[in-house]
Order: sequence, then structure tokens, then C-alpha cells
Amino acid sequence: MGLSITPLVVFDAQNLLSYIKRFSRGFVPCGVSNEDYTILCTTYNSSVPLFNIEYLRQNRERVIICDDGSKSPVFTRYLEELKKEFIVVTNGKKRFIKWHLLSKTLEYVKTKYVVFLDDDSIPKGDIGKAVQVLEEQNADLSSVKVLPINHSGILQNLQNMEYHFAMLTREFRPWLTSGACMIGTTKLLKEIMASHSFFHQGGDIEVGIIARRLRRKVIYVRFVVETRVPSKFKEWFVQRSKWMSGNFRHTIINCPKCMFDPFYVFYFTGMLWMMLLFKWLSNFTSPLLILCILTILYVPFNILANWKIIRVVTKESYWYTFLLFPIYSLFQVLILPFVGMMLYFVEVKKFKSWGVISKCSQINNLIMKEGQEEQEFIFPPLPVETL
Repeated sequence: MGLSITPLVVFDAQNLLSYIKRFSRGFVPCGVSNEDYTILCTTYNSSVPLFNIEYLRQNRERVIICDDGSKSPVFTRYLEELKKEFIVVTNGKKRFIKWHLLSKTLEYVKTKYVVFLDDDSIPKGDIGKAVQVLEEQNADLSSVKVLPINHSGILQNLQNMEYHFAMLTREFRPWLTSGACMIGTTKLLKEIMASHSFFHQGGDIEVGIIARRLRRKVIYVRFVVETRVPSKFKEWFVQRSKWMSGNFRHTIINCPKCMFDPFYVFYFTGMLWMMLLFKWLSNFTSPLLILCILTILYVPFNILANWKIIRVVTKESYWYTFLLFPIYSLFQVLILPFVGMMLYFVEVKKFKSWGVISKCSQINNLIMKEGQEEQEFIFPPLPVETL
């Protein structure tokens, strides 16, 4: 019976490491802003106008909008209008390959740093201050503090707590980069894209995994980027199924590539995936007893491990949803893995790719050798040709 609950307790208890300074790789932006960056904002059949359009307009001179083959007539007409204000790169291919599009767009970038930003995410303040942290720390890649911008209902409140808990994990596991926003040197991101599988599910974390395998310095900058989260169960279920599909790809298909973090592999590969069927057969024999144990064992450890966050969320009106969080977590580790695994194999058949990360020794010639002068790329004139 404890096979579902014990891993939850152990995995959340690791957030206690965020209290220990020697384990933390988190840095707070200072007052200095680094202007040497380009924002690559990805979009696909999105809302009109873009959710973060006002932020993009404030940084118009350093934004490239990357549209991954949108087919909506309304949105494509909107993109034509945006070309009057921004550099817009579009992907004319039929299939959804966001990471391939970003790798192509990087060829146009001539700044030292690049910010990958989703169109439903809004940085809070001057992201140049977060870029400056990489400069000061001589870092190559950084995850940032991604938090929900909307939390008015129970489902959104649960996600808000979940995001806060996850950001504590980034303190000692900064390589878990989010597609909502990440920052890196242009040179490194070109190297990463040279060995990226371009598989959509888990493509964001793959950036961090490759950076670690290249032994580059990856940090976490406590710079807040707010992102829109699902408000309805169906949207949430689809999103989390895709996330679980990416998790399956990394911790099962690419398991050896993640061995630089043994505890991460132990939990997801061993406790989540390898014992999934056994957990079903053993834990659902007495569901009421499981709920009792879950409440007694998991809740206290969750409060202890995430106390810094609990103090924040309990001041808000949604504090009571914390009591539902154990059930919310249990649902994700028992139900979503089956859906995510099936979705992964559907994607494999669709794109004829297993999403295997290339060996770092086999990265192609896009890698810049030490001491070799980097090629200077020139931005194309507006409007940008379709890739």
C-alpha cells in the first residue's frame, strides 16, 4: 500500500535541500540589466492578440516571433499584421516541430544570449536583469521561476501550489528547464540544438539534459515569469498527459542520459514507471485506507518540505485547497502515466522517431570548437522568408 505514498513523501521531502545553501544553485537578479539578448517567442494557432503581446511590444527591437506552422486563417492573418512590427519566422512544414524551428531561427541571432519564451508567458519586469546573472556567474543556461498568472478556481489553485513546490526543486535541480521560459548563451543553444531530438513532448527539459551532458554550467535565476495554466479539467488533462509522455521518454527511453541525477532516475524510472502496474494491483485493494495513510503521512511531510511556500499560499484565499493536494498528486502518479505512455507511442508512430537524445560525441559540425571564431549572423529583412 505504501508503494504510491512513500515515493510521494520521499520525492517531496527532497525540497528540504532548498534550505541548505550548499545545495542551492539559485540566484537573485540584481539591479543591472544586460541588453545583449534576443527573445524567441514561439507560437502556434494562438489567441488573437497574443497573450503576451504588450510585453513583446515593449521589447520589439529584440523579439523574433517563431510561428510553428499555424493553420488557423484568423491567426495567420494576424501574423501578417505582426510582420509590420516584428521579425516573424514561420515554419512552412506540415508537422508540429517547435524545436526544429527554434534551431533554424538561432541562425539569425547575433546577440550573446537568447531567451526562449512561450506566447502565453509574461516576464515580470526586466528580463535583462536575469540575463545579467548568467553573465556574472559565467553560466551557460538558466531556468527561471515560472508561476501561474491565473489561480481563481480550485484546479488553478492546485496548479499554483504545484508550480511553487516545483520551483523549490529548481534550486538544486536547475536543469529542469521549462518551455515557458529559459535563458542561455546563443553558442550553447546552437550546440544543444545540434543534438536535440526535436521530439515535442519533453523537448524543453531535453535542453537542460543535454546541457548537463555537455558539462555546462546550469543555474536557476529567481526571476518570475508568469504563465497561463489550464482552467478546465479537459485542458489540464491533455497538458499533463503530454508532460507525462515527455517524462516517459526521458526516464525510460533516455534513462542512461539522465544518470547524472541518480535520485531523479530512481524516483521516475523505478518508482513511477517500473512499479506502476504493481502499485495499481496493491494499492487499490483498500482505497479508503490509502486515503487515510496519505493524509496522515504525506501531508505533514509536504508541509515540512515546502514550508517556505506554505507560508505564502496560506495567506491567500485558496489555502484550503492544500488539503486536496495529496489526492491531486496521487491521481497524477497513478492515472496519467498510462495515458502519457500511450501518447508517446502515438507520437513515435506519427513522427517516425523515438525521441532518443544523440550522444554528445556525435553532435554535428554546428558545435563551435574552443578558440574558433563564431560566425556572425545577420537578421533578414522584413518580412522574413518561410523556412
